[in-house]
Amino acid sequence: MPDEKSLIIAYDCKDSIDFDEKADDFPLRRINNLATIKGLLLNTFLNLTDEDDAPTYRPYKETLKPEDQEKEMVLWLQEMSMDFFTFKNEDNLTLNKKLKILNNLCFFPPMYLWLDGEEI
Repeated sequence: MPDEKSLIIAYDCKDSIDFDEKADDFPLRRINNLATIKGLLLNTFLNLTDEDDAPTYRPYKETLKPEDQEKEMVLWLQEMSMDFFTFKNEDNLTLNKKLKILNNLCFFPPMYLWLDGEEI
């Protein structure tokens, strides 16, 4: 389970499909239980622009009813097809070092990064 100090990484699933997660030196751990990062995901989704809200294009947090927010977030997650990861061992790794590791891991950058509960 990722803690609030973890760097949470979201890759497009077609970019992460070739990750050799069973390799001993693979630096990331897959987050299978999205409930552990539900707050991050909901906050990110609610701050996205509602493209159907022309001409003002307000964020979803202003256009969706509270009772519809989680359902719409789930639909967004299904559409985006992301895989979520955190580092197996974050001890002694600076943010810059983590970003260098991610840069070398995949040609494509992550879709989203969260650090200390905030999108970066």
